[in-house]
Amino acid sequence: MSVLSPLQLCIVCITLTSTVTAANTFAAPGSPDSQQQEYSRPDERLTASFDNLRWVIDQSTRHNVPLSGGNSFWQHAIGLDLHKVFQNEYGDYGTLIFQPFLVRVENLKNPPAFFDDGNDWALNWRMINFNYTALAKGKFNIRLGHFEVPFGLEQNIDTNGTLRQYTFSTRAIKADWGFSVNGALNKLDYEFALSRGSGNDYSSRHNPYLFSGRIGTPVTKNLVFGVSGFFGETLQKNGTTNRKLLAVDLAYYFYQWEFLLELSGGDVDDDTETHILTEASWRSPMESLHLYSQFRNSSKKFSGQRTSLNSITVGIHYDFTSSTGLSGEIRHNFDAALPNQQTSNLLLQLRVRI
Repeated sequence: MSVLSPLQLCIVCITLTSTVTAANTFAAPGSPDSQQQEYSRPDERLTASFDNLRWVIDQSTRHNVPLSGGNSFWQHAIGLDLHKVFQNEYGDYGTLIFQPFLVRVENLKNPPAFFDDGNDWALNWRMINFNYTALAKGKFNIRLGHFEVPFGLEQNIDTNGTLRQYTFSTRAIKADWGFSVNGALNKLDYEFALSRGSGNDYSSRHNPYLFSGRIGTPVTKNLVFGVSGFFGETLQKNGTTNRKLLAVDLAYYFYQWEFLLELSGGDVDDDTETHILTEASWRSPMESLHLYSQFRNSSKKFSGQRTSLNSITVGIHYDFTSSTGLSGEIRHNFDAALPNQQTSNLLLQLRVRI
């Protein structure tokens, strides 16, 4: 079972205590009358702490049913999803995201590194970070904690806790501990990060590190284009993997339709890899129903030999209520050169947020 390291615990405590303290003492930088805010009654301080606070208990159960090849497994998760926007008389100055989850896997082959084996409990930090936004009216912000690695489509589309995923599995790391600078300019959004390179658990074993970043057009537009970089030594179970990757991504929104494309590639240790992801999806007018299909191609070249793996995914998500949703996917991996990887799987997930 994965446990919280002393450094992780320190970062968590510093993030939480600094944001709570800031909520009571912050004044705009350079303000001549910057001073500690005073409250005439104790309940005013408590009320201010809960302003702009949103939290839910997030529970999910996921089951993989092998249709041909593969193995059956279960995954259960329960955790807290907390968002807090800090404000004063000058406006917003920071956002706290706090998402600790307890996860149980059963009969899972090749589990993530923070599990001891395929039948285990682990503490999973989806996101826990504070983004300080008071320096330049959102044009230059500083984020500290555990955050999503800025790379590709997943920088702008939230896939945490969903069956619908993109390409993070090709990099073996979705979120990491560190800091970033980020912001929204007139015609560009950006985020550049320096992080530990160890993923869920903060670890200096084998000295991992990661530089990553993405710059792109504003996410508020119907057409969004971005370029990304990913360079470093990322921690695996038996050492580190050197990755030098570049990517371009494209998103186009047309009424209820969404079209996505991501092209990435580079060097992974002694291999050369390229990855292609395309997706087309449709949402109902009330967005309670979401249908999508994905095509993936992964190609690797080692010692002059190239192998390729293609896959198709068809998925559906339906929200019965504002707090309860059911998802399903059929994934088929196929390639004539790799018959042992020709597998089809049905994945089902029930998720309740209360």
